[in-house]
Amino acid sequence: GVFAPAIEPEIVPVEPGEMIVNIETTDVDPWAGRIFSIAWLDLSIPGGQIQVIADEDEQGMLRLFMEELARIEPETLVGYNLKFDYQWIFNKLMLYRIPGKELFGSSMKDIFQLMSQVKEEFVYNARAFGALDDYAKELLGRGKLGSQEDLLRRFTQKDMAYVEAFQVR
Repeated sequence: GVFAPAIEPEIVPVEPGEMIVNIETTDVDPWAGRIFSIAWLDLSIPGGQIQVIADEDEQGMLRLFMEELARIEPETLVGYNLKFDYQWIFNKLMLYRIPGKELFGSSMKDIFQLMSQVKEEFVYNARAFGALDDYAKELLGRGKLGSQEDLLRRFTQKDMAYVEAFQVR
């Protein structure tokens, strides 16, 4: 058979007031690691650009991110396994004594939950399957830029261009 090339989807706002958030960390536990990159996309801006901060200054990144949250005032934060990102940010805000009312004023929409349950509300005995990379390849025609291990290695080598490209992908 003949296969058509993957179609690049047009990026359009999902809903006014939604913001996609993603972080990258050096460990799975906030007390054992740190955030080294934060990315976000304001979905209320048609054709908006992904914003990425990648830096060794965790506290400075968080302060800048919170300033952006205050400026954008999203009604909903969107992410894949958003609970992970949210818990990390919450923990680090407490560590650095940074006020976080902007974070707490937004509702949450988790893509992992939607892909597992096909609904935002609780679905009894939902089957969890697939990873973000699997869905991205199927739905967008491209997956992650590389492995989490490679990302962390590139960050420790101070290859911030790679970290930014990873986040954008």
